[in-house]
Amino acid sequence: MEPNWHRISTTLLDRDDREGTLSVFFEYNLGHWTIGPRIEIDHSWFDLSLDFGPLELSFVYWRRRLNADQ
Repeated sequence: MEPNWHRISTTLLDRDDREGTLSVFFEYNLGHWTIGPRIEIDHSWFDLSLDFGPLELSFVYWRRRLNADQ
């Protein structure tokens, strides 16, 4: 059986959620088609995602450490 690559997700930069750092994520998903920017805000991070059809590039700025005490 041959594999069918319809979804790939990976981290391109900085795999850790350290406070004050930037992470960049990439996703290719044929099942998800969106075009345009998206902004998500959480108490631990800011996320700017740019969608171009099945491609998503996400920039995450970590405001505080993800596992820090609240």
